[in-house]
Amino acid sequence: MKDYDLCTVCFSKTSKEADFTRIDKHSRHGIFSPHLHGFGVRQSRPKLESCFIQNITVLDGTLMPPSTPTKIWRMQNNGTTRWPYRRKLVWAGGDKFDNKDSFLLEIPVDGISVNKEVDVAVDLTSPAVPGTYFSYWRLASPFGQMLGQRVWVHIEVCY
Repeated sequence: MKDYDLCTVCFSKTSKEADFTRIDKHSRHGIFSPHLHGFGVRQSRPKLESCFIQNITVLDGTLMPPSTPTKIWRMQNNGTTRWPYRRKLVWAGGDKFDNKDSFLLEIPVDGISVNKEVDVAVDLTSPAVPGTYFSYWRLASPFGQMLGQRVWVHIEVCY
């Protein structure tokens, strides 16, 4: 996944704002101007990131009966700082199972260290109606700021 910054104007023009995190950056002269693309000094800050490693349960396209629970992904902290306590996984689009839009992750008080892999489990229940379902999720701060790669559930519900 590429990492790059957009100015405020370019950010507002994107059709997929949910895929980006807006962070207003300030220079010593105020907020960066859209006309100063590439100018300014980038300060190194701790970066929270996540990346998908593998599906542990429910592989893409799994045939499932209605009302079957649970999905587990293996993810890695590929940022430059620990994942702090109280991280959650939030619904980022697609089908919403059980009308749930977030799950608090089981992260120890001292966090998840850089480069560590962790199994992320959510208690999703397959819909009661047969069909194809996709649900997208992302790691987020307690305040809802999304970060890292999207993960998803792709299932076929059948009787």
